[in-house]
Amino acid sequence: MRLMLFLGMFLGLVAAHAQTFPTRALRVIVPQPPGGGFDMVARTLSEPFATLLGQPVIVENRPGGGTVVGTEIVAKADADGYTVLLGASANLVLSAGLYRKLPYNPKTDFTPVGIAATFAGVRLVRILPEVLFYRLVRTALLLISLKLVYDGFAA
Repeated sequence: MRLMLFLGMFLGLVAAHAQTFPTRALRVIVPQPPGGGFDMVARTLSEPFATLLGQPVIVENRPGGGTVVGTEIVAKADADGYTVLLGASANLVLSAGLYRKLPYNPKTDFTPVGIAATFAGVRLVRILPEVLFYRLVRTALLLISLKLVYDGFAA
């Protein structure tokens, strides 16, 4: 659903730009290394975009500097719609907080086009057997104190 919404927004922008756009290949810059989530999204979207636009869509991975390298390439490219950044808005926000001087202005050098995808974050922690045992005992005592467990069976 989000993919269709993004495609619709992008095509609306293309139609508003001009009837002759695009006349050459589009570049999608991914400021992360190949094989990650953003790379997968860019490569998944590039084929349908190329078919719809009638021009190649080239995905370039430009990792480095905590996404600053790839982001700088897009910031310094001509503002003609042929170079697109596919990354997280958090990259712009975090870079602005981490680095004193960036080669671009995260607030003014970019124009948001739309949301290509959303990712759910999952945090996993290795639990030591002693900790797991403590948590199980604590939960059992809590259930017993609430009278939810009796005769070894849950109520």
